Amino acid sequence: MLKGAVTRRSFSLSWAMALAGVACAVGSPARAEDGHRAVVPLVERPRATRLGCSLIEPVCVHSAGTERVAPTVAAEALTAAERTLAFLRRSGLPRPLEDGALGSGPEFDVYLAPRATASRAYDDAASVLGPYDRTSAFALVAAAHRGCELASDVARTIGQAALLGLDPGAHESTLGLGSSKLAAVVAPCPLLEAEALDRFQRNPERALVHATMNAFAGEALWVDYLDETYGQGVPTRLWSELVAIGGKRNETESFYWKSEPDVFDVLRRLFLGLGTNLDEVTLGFAIARAFVGSRSDGGHLIDTEHFGDFGRVRFDWSVPLTSLPRRLRTRAIEATGASYIWLDTAGATEAHSITVSAECEHAHAFRWALVTVDTEGRELGRHTGGRWGEDTTQLSLASLKDVAGVVVVGTTAGHDDREHAFDPEDGFISSAVCEVTLRRD
Repeated sequence: MLKGAVTRRSFSLSWAMALAGVACAVGSPARAEDGHRAVVPLVERPRATRLGCSLIEPVCVHSAGTERVAPTVAAEALTAAERTLAFLRRSGLPRPLEDGALGSGPEFDVYLAPRATASRAYDDAASVLGPYDRTSAFALVAAAHRGCELASDVARTIGQAALLGLDPGAHESTLGLGSSKLAAVVAPCPLLEAEALDRFQRNPERALVHATMNAFAGEALWVDYLDETYGQGVPTRLWSELVAIGGKRNETESFYWKSEPDVFDVLRRLFLGLGTNLDEVTLGFAIARAFVGSRSDGGHLIDTEHFGDFGRVRFDWSVPLTSLPRRLRTRAIEATGASYIWLDTAGATEAHSITVSAECEHAHAFRWALVTVDTEGRELGRHTGGRWGEDTTQLSLASLKDVAGVVVVGTTAGHDDREHAFDPEDGFISSAVCEVTLRRD
């Protein structure tokens, strides 16, 4: 195993659910309803013509409205739906809840819409009785899509419906991330996925919660990282467990589904139980992002080298050791986003050393890492630092022997206020700019 390879740890659903009550207790306090999901459906089920139902899985395909859908498109969609539901069944993962008489029957309903430009699932707002809010859902799929894109859309929308059955109050990005990962496993579509990943990696300073339910999300790389580091070998199972732990029930009639605790609240609590914290894990993910695509070293986010240059994360700066000292400014980094600087140390010897100081805007919590890389692009080691309440972080490397380059990575958990941790439902994502000074000692 290469140095810097991912360390695998896991936790079981039973153990995680044991902490669910604690996670709920420490969840974010009730906030304004901005960004919360409405109980009233965004889209009613369309008038439709049934095109066919599966004989092996509980799913039916319909033509939405009065426009004709080609039989080949209906057959492709039904096959993709069967494959997705079969994978969920074999893997022991949650499947969409039965909708009773809301559709053509209790089967899951996929509506093919010729004029639709995006595909997504919509909840029925039919809460199932029990200790937690649960709801059935249906899929509205763009019938204009073909081939693997259509199959990916069908798989993604079924994944969203399954997650809505666990927590209808889950943030849209939570649903988009988990369902995109499922689609990549069940219905791979290389060009579609490469384009989404390229958008994500070109904008590393953006938060992880910009994913939507309308399209494949490159941010699903975050789900990949959690699966590889803490999962149990079944793709998306960990994400489903996190969503389930965040399930809750409205105490009174409300126009909005209750959305606290969310996935980030659950992760904060669970990582404490594993002897780490969300800030450290987010920094670890930021480091792993630097080794994706054509920069893959085989030890971070495995099986991403096929993305080639589409997977390369964007560096804010690339500077040679001979140009130091330098003072560089990052872009505005949003909570859970990252910034990267490449320091080329070609020709450095054991006698060379460097110090990196990062000074960030006041009241933002940052974590930083110096990741050393050899001539073959593999991680040699890392030095990390940064504390809550401190605006400046300083890290040093005493020797650059055998080091071909240093990746300077910075991430932020958001505003430095433990009472109001980063929450996607707030509708506001804080950001901060840092000035990074690199010098030779």
